[in-house]
Amino acid sequence: MAMTVYTFEEMKDKYLGKKGTPNRDKYEAKLAKDLAKTNAKYTCPGDYIRESIKQKKIKLKDFAVMMNMSQSNLTELLQSKRRITPLVAQRLETNLDYPEDYWLKLQDDYDTEKKLQKKESVVLTADWAEKMLKSMDELKSQISVLISLQQQNHQMSAAR
Repeated sequence: MAMTVYTFEEMKDKYLGKKGTPNRDKYEAKLAKDLAKTNAKYTCPGDYIRESIKQKKIKLKDFAVMMNMSQSNLTELLQSKRRITPLVAQRLETNLDYPEDYWLKLQDDYDTEKKLQKKESVVLTADWAEKMLKSMDELKSQISVLISLQQQNHQMSAAR
């Protein structure tokens, strides 16, 4: 007996109705909100785009044409080396059926998370530098003590 395999989109169509129905819209809105909240820290917007392309079974080359982008620009977008601009978000809405503001919110959340991570990194670097300075000060005072002891030892040896 053959097993039927459904994509996530097909399952949503089957159990929630087609896009535009109240049940489906409510689910999509909650899903978008939850995804943005929980995955923004770990997932770049390009991953969402890549997953949507995969679900629609579109080749990257074809998707680049649909988006009116070069393949290299699309690759940069998928790697989040290129931001989702309002124009790109409009094209994504047209080709992937998620609203423009969904894509812009993903990009905004991702940018915010990157800034927070960068701030944390700067704070850690500043803390590290402060600790290093303290260590250097302590080392300096220990060297001063050693030099002083060496001088005293030398004077005692010379006095004998």
